[in-house]
Amino acid sequence: MKRVLLVLFLCIMFAATTFGWELSLAPGLSVKNAFLYLLILIYMIETAVLHNRRFELPSVLVPFGLLVGYCILSWFTVAFVVQLANYPTLEMGISLKSNRFDHLMLFLVFFYGLSSTKDVLSLLRTFLWILVLGNVITMIDGFNIPDLGIIQQREDGRLGGPMGESNQYGALLAATLPAMIALLWDPQTKKLFAFFAVLVSIVALLLSSSRGAFVGIIVGSVFSIYYLRRYISMRHVAIGTIVSLATITLMIIVLLSTDLVGDLIQRFLDTLSGGSYERSSGRTEIWSTALQQMFEQPFSIFSGFGWDAYDHINKTRFGTHNVYLNHLFNLGLPGLTLYCLLIYKLLSSCRAAISNATGPARNQLIAFIFGFTSLSIVLFFVDLYKAWIWVWAYTGMVMRLVVVFGAASRTEIGKEKIAV
Repeated sequence: MKRVLLVLFLCIMFAATTFGWELSLAPGLSVKNAFLYLLILIYMIETAVLHNRRFELPSVLVPFGLLVGYCILSWFTVAFVVQLANYPTLEMGISLKSNRFDHLMLFLVFFYGLSSTKDVLSLLRTFLWILVLGNVITMIDGFNIPDLGIIQQREDGRLGGPMGESNQYGALLAATLPAMIALLWDPQTKKLFAFFAVLVSIVALLLSSSRGAFVGIIVGSVFSIYYLRRYISMRHVAIGTIVSLATITLMIIVLLSTDLVGDLIQRFLDTLSGGSYERSSGRTEIWSTALQQMFEQPFSIFSGFGWDAYDHINKTRFGTHNVYLNHLFNLGLPGLTLYCLLIYKLLSSCRAAISNATGPARNQLIAFIFGFTSLSIVLFFVDLYKAWIWVWAYTGMVMRLVVVFGAASRTEIGKEKIAV
């Protein structure tokens, strides 16, 4: 029953992000949020009645909870203690709920809503196929076969997919593409369908034309290969690299015949021929301005300017284009440290569970490290908004696998101690 509710929730998420069906009920409350809170209420009632849950994976939940708590403290301090001039307290409070508290709740819903490897893998397949559907819609709209009028094309030819923004879309594709590839070795997924999912996702990535996503995939993959060197065969890595490069090259050659991809390739060439401002699309100027503001008030390096204060202070439609700088500017070193600790604990916990996992579960754990590492690199060049709900839902599912196989590891250790 819970798995059915989670599938329904994923469908609501897809409708909200792809078609814009947020269906707002009140400020900061939509049908999607209401369904999320309903799931939390169901879990709480079930836990109170059956006593069937315990505090699991503290290495991840503690820094996640501390980060959310610190954000609340930052918002409260700026709004009611410092009383920053013209700080929109209610608006920032709603932003805090939507962009921190709800993300934690979303993670917990998918983390505690599943209990077995079978349930996790089944829901994960559904999750990935929903994303594939979004990629298919993007591709159909991008090439006008026919024009569905769902995905809008930017003036420079880039497509934002269901996320509505090309860099966010590229970041989500970078995070989930390895999981799509892992479907190729999933006995419950037909090879032809898995190949289709991978190819469509690669096409969508090309259409997003997100340079940060490409950099993230390359750098993240290199780091992941080293990070997982004890768990993956270098022979398989070499074969996978050659096949991937050959596939991407072939697809680019085929797609070059279309005006859309030709324009995107030209954008890359124009960017490479420009200066640092053009190469970074103005990011270097944004970053230097933000850092200069912090150095002018050195205490802000330790405390930050306050929750979501960057947009309020700078009065610009451009964000920081860097999630790490955004944490440093708004929350200071404590906020940035907690966020980086959370990323580290997610990756290290996942790696620790790989040795006990087998089959599709093992493949998905490895894919998560490749994907989340790539995403972590992409976050140096992009701000995420809509994409976060998909990232934390995916992360919650994978962390349930971590608990399942982490528990298996502890059981084996216990057996060894008894034998001794």
